[in-house]
Amino acid sequence: MKQNENCIMLSDGWILYDDGTLQENSASGYGTIKKPDNEFERSRLIVIYWQKKLELCVAEFDDKKATWLAAARNRLGKKGNPGGPPADTTEAVALLTALKAKVHHCQEMLSEAEQNLERNTPTQLRKNIDIAEQNRARIADFVGSIEKIEI
Repeated sequence: MKQNENCIMLSDGWILYDDGTLQENSASGYGTIKKPDNEFERSRLIVIYWQKKLELCVAEFDDKKATWLAAARNRLGKKGNPGGPPADTTEAVALLTALKAKVHHCQEMLSEAEQNLERNTPTQLRKNIDIAEQNRARIADFVGSIEKIEI
């Protein structure tokens, strides 16, 4: 999965755009474009977009931070002159701060997308989801009750 400014490359060969549009990514270039059939489907795809975008942004932040920290700790462990830090401190802090801001932006956009999905979820589907959640709670209660019984 690759990241671009307004699209995400999905592992199944499709590109998902921030407006919920899907585009086939084939060997011969970009192919079929699929627009969502309704607002619910569009909202669902936008949630997926922001979930994936958030995952990528968090990974980018974590990777950069971990790389710099590992390099710095490695240098601290060397005998003799370890040299300087792996990057200019001001630039490193600025980059991590910018990456952190991207993560927060994605979190906000995901929250908005989830609220929009909630508003666009059909009534019958909402009822089915509610029933499923009630059943999960009942099963969890059952498991908790059974696990407490010991010889």
